[in-house]
Amino acid sequence: CRWVANCIGRRNYRIFLAFVASTLALCAFVCAASIVYVLKLAHAQDNPRDVFNNRAASFIVSSVLVLFTFLNMWFPFGVLGFHAFLVWNNQTTNEMLKGEYRIKQNPYSRGGFRNCATLICTSAPPSAIDWRLKV
Repeated sequence: CRWVANCIGRRNYRIFLAFVASTLALCAFVCAASIVYVLKLAHAQDNPRDVFNNRAASFIVSSVLVLFTFLNMWFPFGVLGFHAFLVWNNQTTNEMLKGEYRIKQNPYSRGGFRNCATLICTSAPPSAIDWRLKV
């Protein structure tokens, strides 16, 4: 995956999904906190025009942050949704893009809930690289 500069495979797929989910949660949190801050700024004084006079910079920066995080929140949401679909069907990205199981049924799929439980609840397979060998 070129966005995380790492190959996503069997051993680190859970970590990748946690990274994407935490990125989505951070975007949602920043967006919500910025909305709350903008609303507090707007209702802080009796006259709404005073907000622009006294706290214009804070209001503008927070409003831009709301817009930025709201627009950029959809990218990790799409990635997380796509990979949730792949986990549910027990497919790799390559198998999905090539259309391996469009006509025939995936022989490795155990059903959506079992596929998710297998990803979440089982331990990672051992590494194929023996780091103790001398080169």
